[in-house]
Amino acid sequence: MEGMAMNLFPNNCTYTSYKYPIIKLTAFLLIIVSALCISCCIHYSNWIIRVLVKIVAFAMVLFGFLGVYSSLGEMWDVYFNRKNAKHRTSNAKPFPIDTVLRIVKENDIIELEVYDQKRTITIGTSAMSTYTSKTFWDKRFYIEDQEYEKIEDFSQALLQLFPDGVVPVFTIDGLNPKHTVYGRPLKS
Repeated sequence: MEGMAMNLFPNNCTYTSYKYPIIKLTAFLLIIVSALCISCCIHYSNWIIRVLVKIVAFAMVLFGFLGVYSSLGEMWDVYFNRKNAKHRTSNAKPFPIDTVLRIVKENDIIELEVYDQKRTITIGTSAMSTYTSKTFWDKRFYIEDQEYEKIEDFSQALLQLFPDGVVPVFTIDGLNPKHTVYGRPLKS
């Protein structure tokens, strides 16, 4: 049993809407109110039942407070997800698909963070190598979890995601595209 953790309130850090955190918050507040009402308003003649009801009500209140804490954390995440989405989309640099294809063709390992409507996706290339070797093999192109062996298949998948032929790129290997050789204007 060592190393196993029980997560009663898993947080979804990717929400961009307040809908679900507010629903969870309301449900947990109702649990707290109902536990307090049961504990304070209903009286039993048997002292053992009264004690058991108080213990169960106390546990429900603790459960409710933990849920409220979790819901408030999700609401905080929604706030920052919305703020980051606005910031990222305004800082994205539009690249033609041909440029993106050239970038992945020229590099054995590279990752680009791009925007497909309202979500961030990662595209790029990966390859195998050994610790001491400078050569790479088994180069693959990827979009999120989907891998492509041929650049033609990768190109078709990109065209399906970005039919207008422009890919909004936020980062290239974690750097702003302006700070890479691909983001600088070409010298004549």
